[in-house]
Amino acid sequence: MSEGSCSTFTNGDIIEILQPGHCHWVVYVGDGHIVHLKGRITGSGDDAVHGQPNVVEKTALESEAKGYKYKVNNIYPDLIPVPNDEVVKTALQMVGESKPYGFSCREFALELKYGCGNLDIIIRNLAPIPGELAIATSKGIQKIGSTVNSSSGIVGLVATKGVNLAGEGVTAMSGALGTAAGKGLAALGSMMSTGAQTLAPIVASKIEPTGYGTMLLSAAECVSSLGESLASRSAEAEETTAISVKQLGSSISSSSSAVGSAVATGLSWLGSASAAGAASLTSYLMSGTEQASTGAGEFPEKGDTDIQK
Repeated sequence: MSEGSCSTFTNGDIIEILQPGHCHWVVYVGDGHIVHLKGRITGSGDDAVHGQPNVVEKTALESEAKGYKYKVNNIYPDLIPVPNDEVVKTALQMVGESKPYGFSCREFALELKYGCGNLDIIIRNLAPIPGELAIATSKGIQKIGSTVNSSSGIVGLVATKGVNLAGEGVTAMSGALGTAAGKGLAALGSMMSTGAQTLAPIVASKIEPTGYGTMLLSAAECVSSLGESLASRSAEAEETTAISVKQLGSSISSSSSAVGSAVATGLSWLGSASAAGAASLTSYLMSGTEQASTGAGEFPEKGDTDIQK
């Protein structure tokens, strides 16, 4: 007997089976089947733990329920769960695995559904936090998220204009940089040529008796030729530099829209995530507070939920 048929269950749901003396927690994997932790229970009450064998099994839900009531109970529905298809995939992959002594079926179900088996302990530790504080904290986070989200378009637009301005600046500088490169190269060549032609004869006349004067003059002619060659290429250097710098500026400018859009998208995502996180935080903290103040609810919490079959 159930409070809903299998056709109303969603793959990845946690199903609570109310068996005599305890609640058994299983994960629904479709087609009327469940994956759960099956093991002999040792002890009773708060001292009850899963003994050996403690093995993950796939079973027909009706077969495990044995006529007792069961229903969907995702335990902490306000928390962000693992995607349902991943829950089912992981559950089926774990069939046949053994779990350590004391690991309960509730912990197994929580680990599959939320990626953390010790959520009960975390919630109990958070229970003393006043509900007002939990709400205030989440509202603060939500406010930040809303502000960031609303500012995303403005920041993105500013980023676009900044990147575009930088590209235009580099493009505008291309002529000046090219001219400077050309002039620098021409000056270097002229200086080398003039220096070689002026200095070499003077030095050669003074060391001619040693036989090095002729060699020095030959070297000077080579240096002079090199200088003239560099000077003649100044126009080419000027043109090449200007083209390269202009291409860089154009590339930066053309990227401005993409950069602005990326910044805006990132800030919008951050804002949405902050706001969504705030809502989850409220539910997360409040659930602990409510559990601490109201007790176990419809089914027993500790003795009946932590000593699963």
